Amino acid sequence: MVSALYHQISAREFQSFLQYPWKKSGYMDRDANEPEFTTPAEYCMGKATPEDCYISGCGELGCLKCARCQNWVCFDHLVVSQIHLCPLP
Repeated sequence: MVSALYHQISAREFQSFLQYPWKKSGYMDRDANEPEFTTPAEYCMGKATPEDCYISGCGELGCLKCARCQNWVCFDHLVVSQIHLCPLP
């Protein structure tokens, strides 16, 4: 489960999110125009209506939108029977 979560949080989508605490605390230089960022909870489970799992024949409702491939993945295919580690872009 840890590898699946790390795989999601390390996606390019969250680069600004991960840099924010380092910049805010002064460990990194702050940019004049800080980009807005989306949190993992907002992106992966947020405003969008969940769809069925992208695995063919599954039929379960997706519990998380993958930050790398943008597909909805059910809990079983995310961490139980098949850990969802799509190729890195």
